[in-house]
Amino acid sequence: MNPELTDKINAILTGAAQAIVALVQFEAERTQQAQLSAQPTPQPPGLQVHLTQLLADDPQAQEVRRILGEKFWNVPEVALLLRVSPRTIYDWVSKGKIPYRKAGSHTIFDRDEIFEWTKPKASE
Repeated sequence: MNPELTDKINAILTGAAQAIVALVQFEAERTQQAQLSAQPTPQPPGLQVHLTQLLADDPQAQEVRRILGEKFWNVPEVALLLRVSPRTIYDWVSKGKIPYRKAGSHTIFDRDEIFEWTKPKASE
């Protein structure tokens, strides 16, 4: 084999081996520190925490949380949750596109049926 090529290969392998050793040492130290520490390393707040804080005082977010706790919803509530107009909900009801029930003259929606209806359908 060409001596220059052999030297280049050895240099590359040596550098890679040194990087692996440094990584293994770093991970060993990090694991040891985590085991010695009673407190886990604080993590930066994630997007979910950030959004929860942003929406905590938003009246519409509070209304959504209230609605989600109810078993049955009315047309304006379903429209808010699905981000469509109440007129669209009435249109879907008249065309049988959305599961609904009648309570006297009122159109109501079962929360679990709406959740199921909004799930993606399996391709046939």
